[in-house]
Amino acid sequence: MAFYDDGRTALSAPVSPALEIMAALTSLSVVNGSVVLQRPGIKQQLLVGGTNSDGVLRNLTHTAGTEYAATNLASVATVSPSGEITAGGQGAPRSRSATAR
Repeated sequence: MAFYDDGRTALSAPVSPALEIMAALTSLSVVNGSVVLQRPGIKQQLLVGGTNSDGVLRNLTHTAGTEYAATNLASVATVSPSGEITAGGQGAPRSRSATAR
């Protein structure tokens, strides 16, 4: 809105400023990565957080470019492309991991 000396006002079209975040990703974590799925068929969505150089933690769970993969989990669980883990059979007490990148 513009104000003139003689009391008139004028409206302009809304302006949408172009914003660009210049912070770089400095760390990535699976927030709920230590969850235990108690029986076959139980599902859990992984929650991925990324900390940027500006110190802000952002939710990257469904951000374009987030990819999910599982290693050494075939008999125990599956992970979908969207990051949802589904429990399969019972696991053995050894290291298993699911990651997001």
